[in-house]
Amino acid sequence: MSLNREAPLAQLPVEVVIPAAFTSGDSAPYARNLVQERVLASIDWLRKSDKDSYTVQFVSGATENLETAGAFLAELDEVGLIEAAYVCMSTLENRSYWTIKYGNFPGLSMAQDFIDQLSAKLHDYKPFVQNMSSVECNTNNTIAALILE
Repeated sequence: MSLNREAPLAQLPVEVVIPAAFTSGDSAPYARNLVQERVLASIDWLRKSDKDSYTVQFVSGATENLETAGAFLAELDEVGLIEAAYVCMSTLENRSYWTIKYGNFPGLSMAQDFIDQLSAKLHDYKPFVQNMSSVECNTNNTIAALILE
C-alpha cells in the first residue's frame, strides 16, 4: 500500500497571519519584491526539475492576496529557506491563484524528511509533498507578468 501525500488545492488550509509590517510602511515593498523574485526563480526551477522528483507545497491563495504570499516568504527568509522557495501562479476554473513550493527532492522520503524537520511554526501550515509531474506553475504567464509590474 502506498501513501499519497499529495492534496488537492481545495483541501488545503490557507491561513497565514499577515503582520501589519508587511502590508504597510517600509516592509510592504520588501514582501512584494520577495514575491516577484520567487516567481522569476520558479521559471528556472521548473526548467531544471526532473519530473520524477518531488517538491513541498506550503500555502496557496487567491491572486488578490499576494500580501499573504509576501508575508509567508518573509517567514521563510527569516529562517534561511528563501533560496529554494518558489511562487507559482496558476488558474483553475477561471480563478487565478498562487502556491508557494519549496525545493526539489530526488525522492519522496527526502521531501517528507524535510517536512518532518521543520519548526512547529512552519509545520502548522500543513506542508505536503507533491510530485513535480503534477506541479502547475506559471500556466498563465499574463498573471505572472501582472505581478511583476
